[in-house]
Amino acid sequence: MRSRDVEPRVEKLLQEAQKYRDSDKELLLAVWADEGLVLNPYQTSKFMGTTPAESITRARRELKKQYPASEVVDQARYSNFVTEQQDHSGNAQYRFL
Repeated sequence: MRSRDVEPRVEKLLQEAQKYRDSDKELLLAVWADEGLVLNPYQTSKFMGTTPAESITRARRELKKQYPASEVVDQARYSNFVTEQQDHSGNAQYRFL
């Protein structure tokens, strides 16, 4: 799901309850529950004690030169990036880094 599709859902949750403003993990669980991922109380408790996803993906990004993704995955990521940059008229908006 694209970030612009997620933002209104996240905003609604942030408006609904303080707990979503206070905890990224509570917010993640609420969004994922809305998408059909419902955890039982034991699983929820275990999830709340896990390493944040952002920390894991940040570490992966820092190590990606040593441990690169496969060419197929890199191409798919680039394709997804280009798709996300397209405006509503279908014209690609390339962003040079």
